[in-house]
Amino acid sequence: MPYNLMVSKVPISTSTVRLTELTTTSSNKQTFPITTQVPATIIAAYNRFQNVLSRYGNVQQWSANEFDAKLHHLSHWSHLNAQQWLDFVNKSIAKLDPPMSPTKNFTFFELGVGVGAFSRRLLLQYPYANGIGVDIVRDAIDIARIVLPSDRMKLYTVSNNEYNMIDNSTIDHIIVPGVICYFPSVASIENLMRELVRIAKPGASILF
Repeated sequence: MPYNLMVSKVPISTSTVRLTELTTTSSNKQTFPITTQVPATIIAAYNRFQNVLSRYGNVQQWSANEFDAKLHHLSHWSHLNAQQWLDFVNKSIAKLDPPMSPTKNFTFFELGVGVGAFSRRLLLQYPYANGIGVDIVRDAIDIARIVLPSDRMKLYTVSNNEYNMIDNSTIDHIIVPGVICYFPSVASIENLMRELVRIAKPGASILF
């Protein structure tokens, strides 16, 4: 579901959420705390991740080919084979409007980056891209730090879905693949959207 976020001083509407008073300035950065029932969410995500990780051995010893074939199995896209995963990523990227550029610098943000499977594909396919990724599962972020180049990808573990490490109007593309379903209420999704609009550049694209 692609969204084109035009940051302005008037309310911005999507098909499901009306966003009001969304703009801030770089000198007056305002964040919108998001309540996601953190303890229960973290425990469930951590337990699931540990269960999946136990079936795939030591990720640190994987080759580049194994990363391409198996890394997404440590995410909630584990039902896809390697080709299906690549097709899914490419079809998702194709929905972005404006699109990612293979010849220009840009910055993307991935919410729920996990072990970095989606971001890894983006960095491989777009040599001028840099990214920021966040997740609530620390062990997943630890693996992402092994998988993703530190000079191109900044990774953070978050607990309250506050993204104050990201300045206003600095992100060209926002990737939120299959994460919204974990938010417990419409209010939490509205607050998430406010944060995403805060960090988005004018005209940035977002993909759910």
